[in-house]
Amino acid sequence: MFRPTRASVCGYTLVFLVGFLTGSLVRGQDPRGNSPANGKARVDAVRKAQTPRHKEIEMLTLSQASAIVDHALAYARGHDLRPETIAVLDARGCIVALKMEDGSGLMRPDIAVGKAWGALGMGFGTRNLAGSAKAAPQFYGALADLAKGRVVPVPGGVLVRDQEQRLIGAVGASGDTSDNDEAMVLAGIAAVSGLIADPGQAPPPPEKTTMIRAYYLYTGEDGNSHAVRGSVRAGELVEAESILFKETPPHSSLDWHNDPIPQYVITLSGVLEFATKGGETFTIHPGDVVLATDHTGSGHKWRLVNDEPWKRAYVVFKKGANTRFIPDKTK
Repeated sequence: MFRPTRASVCGYTLVFLVGFLTGSLVRGQDPRGNSPANGKARVDAVRKAQTPRHKEIEMLTLSQASAIVDHALAYARGHDLRPETIAVLDARGCIVALKMEDGSGLMRPDIAVGKAWGALGMGFGTRNLAGSAKAAPQFYGALADLAKGRVVPVPGGVLVRDQEQRLIGAVGASGDTSDNDEAMVLAGIAAVSGLIADPGQAPPPPEKTTMIRAYYLYTGEDGNSHAVRGSVRAGELVEAESILFKETPPHSSLDWHNDPIPQYVITLSGVLEFATKGGETFTIHPGDVVLATDHTGSGHKWRLVNDEPWKRAYVVFKKGANTRFIPDKTK
């Protein structure tokens, strides 16, 4: 005859209780007879209480990052900056958007990311980093070692905050002067609704770029010479092969001709009127530059229109050199 032991009774009791509880729950009743809705609410409450709560980190979205980049590059072109590279990082330091303009140098992406990463890593814009690096060079030397060269302590790295002043990312740019890089980044962030730029201390106004009036003479597909008005940026080097100075007496002129070789013609004195066979005319004053490349086709002519001699310099630039000519914007 079977005599249940204490262990077996406990076992049967456990099985009975489990079955009772399971059956009750399946039938929609807990052991105390509560309704299904109340039972489910208690289960959900227990699960919610047991689930760890993690604070979500606010971050820049791809849409915001793309808008910053596009607005910043539009600013760069509108202010005739050198080819720019811009990088946008989220609050984790991950790259969300990066663009390089044509003509950007190979190291520009690394520099742009380094500016943004340095701003995130230190918690303030790289304009502050630049000033601090001068005041404490040993500390920033050690910082550069710790960061494995990823910190770039010059202006151009700007923190991005939301309307509640929460840090959500950073933007870095490289291509022109550091101040102009920063001005471009600030313009890009300011153009996106809901974002606040935090560059650190107030930046100085962007450097004013001096432009020299210039005219570009070239041979068109129709075989005729054409002229485009524009400018060349002062302070930029152009590789040249030779320079020749020349003087022509007042009231002189020269009928239709081509320039023998692509060159700058820089007027030092005299006022001249140039014309092409297509009817285009322009007037040159002292300090103006003619970028003459119409060494084939119908050519152009000129005449002195004041009482001064035409003193000028011919500067032949190397083949393939960047002439720095920027055409005027057309409406």
